[in-house]
Amino acid sequence: MTRHDPSWVSAGGDMISTTRDLQTYFAALLGGALLPADLLAEMCTPHPTGIPGTGYGLGIFVQDAGPHGILLHHNGATIGSAALMYGTPGGGTTLTAGLNHVDDAEMTVAAAFQRAQQRLVDAVFAPAPTRSPQ
Repeated sequence: MTRHDPSWVSAGGDMISTTRDLQTYFAALLGGALLPADLLAEMCTPHPTGIPGTGYGLGIFVQDAGPHGILLHHNGATIGSAALMYGTPGGGTTLTAGLNHVDDAEMTVAAAFQRAQQRLVDAVFAPAPTRSPQ
């Protein structure tokens, strides 16, 4: 429940949910439980008509995250709050989070927000440490 009606941003604000619901959805989507394999592959394939360099498919961004491997994600924000969805192909590892932020250009916390977002991604998707043989 919210006192703010985010439906003014159309479909992006028409549903009020929890990060647990978002995680359940994204893990099921990436795990192949919601779409046939060919449709999921199409959804996760960057399309040339999208914004160049973004890796945007049909609702999913595909990002080569260096040491983290390939990450699939879609994030959104409006009026002080943001939702993050990240996952590995197949949905074996996912990250969902809700964050508060400031939209006011005079009070921007964009840099701090991006650093917090990157710290979450690094913490969840960091490669497992290698153990030296004993």
